[in-house]
Amino acid sequence: MVSEKDARNHAHGIKLDILKLQAKALGLPLILIDSEEEYEVSLKRSLSNLKETYGVEAIVFGSLYSNEDREWNEQVAQDSGIEPLFPVWISQN
Repeated sequence: MVSEKDARNHAHGIKLDILKLQAKALGLPLILIDSEEEYEVSLKRSLSNLKETYGVEAIVFGSLYSNEDREWNEQVAQDSGIEPLFPVWISQN
């Protein structure tokens, strides 16, 4: 999720030029989703579109330990018909 107006991503404030260079270096496509509208609505719409257009079946989130964050990400992904994955999740139990 990015702000094209601010030329940065929302989560960490990374400049879009740097994100593009990282994707190029990894040989990965970069699909930028402008969240000028409501963040959740933009994300759900985009995830559904990625599933329909590219056959995306899962999305990886970088959530570490916030249950609230994880639950929100799970719900958004599931509402979009995509499996949420949390490979760096640190259980605090």
